Amino acid sequence: MAIIAIVGRTNVGKSTLFNRISKSSKALVDDLPGVTRDRNYARGMWDEKSFTLVDTGGYIIKDDSLFDQSTREQIFHALQEADMLLFVADGKTGLHPEDSALLNILRRTSKPIFFSVNKIDGPEQQGPLADFYALGVQDIYPISAAHGFGVGELVSDMVKFIPEPASLEAGEEAEVSEIRISILGRPNVGKSTLVNRVLGAPRVIVSPIPGTTRDAVDTLFERDARKYLLIDTAGIRKKGKTKEKLEKLSIIKALQSIDKSHICVLLIDASEGVADQDLHIAGYIQERYRACIVGVNKWDAFDSNPKTRKNFLEDLKWRFRFMPFAPILTFSALTGKGTQKVLP
Repeated sequence: MAIIAIVGRTNVGKSTLFNRISKSSKALVDDLPGVTRDRNYARGMWDEKSFTLVDTGGYIIKDDSLFDQSTREQIFHALQEADMLLFVADGKTGLHPEDSALLNILRRTSKPIFFSVNKIDGPEQQGPLADFYALGVQDIYPISAAHGFGVGELVSDMVKFIPEPASLEAGEEAEVSEIRISILGRPNVGKSTLVNRVLGAPRVIVSPIPGTTRDAVDTLFERDARKYLLIDTAGIRKKGKTKEKLEKLSIIKALQSIDKSHICVLLIDASEGVADQDLHIAGYIQERYRACIVGVNKWDAFDSNPKTRKNFLEDLKWRFRFMPFAPILTFSALTGKGTQKVLP
């Protein structure tokens, strides 16, 4: 399946366009620059052609922070795996030096590039397009990701580069849907570290700062001829501790990921023990009748005394007695020890 990566500097409307094309609201959208940090995936269909759409974080020239550096790395990973690149610029703010810098990087990939200028709400607002021809771009697509203007023409031209879908031979079965697995838990229990460990690649940004993951980040992968969709989610705090609008939206996304999952992995920090919030999250999973695995992370840092470990697991099993069907797995996402049990 063809992969189309959406790239551009911060706050140009990439996530809004991602949601428009994929006909979903999977990506968080906010006026605050830098809302998207990781790559986010969705499947799209246009003119009877399927593709995978990738939303990326905003490109910033300066590497002033850990998140800026990590976001740039995620963008470069997206460029490597993509078959086509959809560049998005901001028609309201006009041409920016970061547009030129990023476009030079894209051109070195030798992949098809479609150049769009967003926030153009109609033909009468196309005046700002003239500045962008200074980049040496032949075709510019004026679009409004928010209202849909010009998006249809853009995507129709992109999918022309996708080969016609092969028809199924007699007796051949259609593609089996992937198994969807959500990784859930409180902030900083190691969800993104576990995702990267399972995938064997730095798929999502990891840092010791709680709240690093803002969006529910989907990753399609295949193992032993079976397809999976792994969903890394934002940490779910208690309601009273959630004050920022963006964090509230992130938590809503995390809870929505339960609905679309077949299996939920509830991650617990062994060094902190079971908190009431862990039980609340388990309640959300049970209410939606989803299969569940209780994963005890950072087990390598826990007291090595066998009796202490046994008492801990017995207490954990008792506190989760309302979910007797959920197996309890111990592992270290950081070192990888025991993580093979999550996806045997």
